[in-house]
Amino acid sequence: MTTSPDAGDLPEPPGLLATLSVPLLAAALAALLLATHGNEAVFRAVNAWPSSTGDALWANVNVLGEGAAMLALAGWLTGRRPRLLVAGLLAALLVTVLLHPIKDLVATERPVRVLGLQAVHVIGEKLSRRSFPSGHSATIFAAAALACALWRGAAARAGILLLATLVGASRLAVGAHWPLDVLAGAALGWTCACVALRIARRWPAPGRTLQLALAVVPLLGAVWLALPVAEADGYEAVRPVLAAAGLLFTIRGLRVVLQSGE
Repeated sequence: MTTSPDAGDLPEPPGLLATLSVPLLAAALAALLLATHGNEAVFRAVNAWPSSTGDALWANVNVLGEGAAMLALAGWLTGRRPRLLVAGLLAALLVTVLLHPIKDLVATERPVRVLGLQAVHVIGEKLSRRSFPSGHSATIFAAAALACALWRGAAARAGILLLATLVGASRLAVGAHWPLDVLAGAALGWTCACVALRIARRWPAPGRTLQLALAVVPLLGAVWLALPVAEADGYEAVRPVLAAAGLLFTIRGLRVVLQSGE
């Protein structure tokens, strides 16, 4: 059954099988890469894609994995799905709290450092440290888990997961991450979002004052996206679009909140 995005308050959290689906698939693929020593080979193959498609495609897809982009688009939930917005912000907090300590603990070097700059096609910033896991992949798969809980149609979910997978692949295409980094990030983000949905379901719907306060977050995400980026080759096309969309979504949601009672 397909759930309309305007129906209800907070979607049902994923069941155990759905919660474990992405982490288990990521673990199976990671085991295959380790068993076949394919981590570098897959990276090289995907990193070569821009030579056929051009840099701009992957540079712009890559932006969708930025935290600011997802926060800006979360403005669509303001005034419409306040509890889902709470779940999304909680998922972002969980990802942040877990991601950076893991990066520091594992301290994996990125492809540029291991293979050398001449062997890696880099689009955008040249990163060298703290590779595992991928923050972009964690962000987009957290958003995908929330979106899959909201839109339950098979076609919608397939499209959401395909987009999330493309964003993860873009981290290889731009030369920033290994495949294992992306798989770990996907598992982390998906799990954090599923946990956040369960936690948010125990909380009451936020009142008008809290909704107004929460709206500041997507507004900040939109403003951040609008700022110039020094090494954003090919990013310009999508950044202002996402920033404008985030601003419009949030402003429209604020009008709904302000016109409603407490």
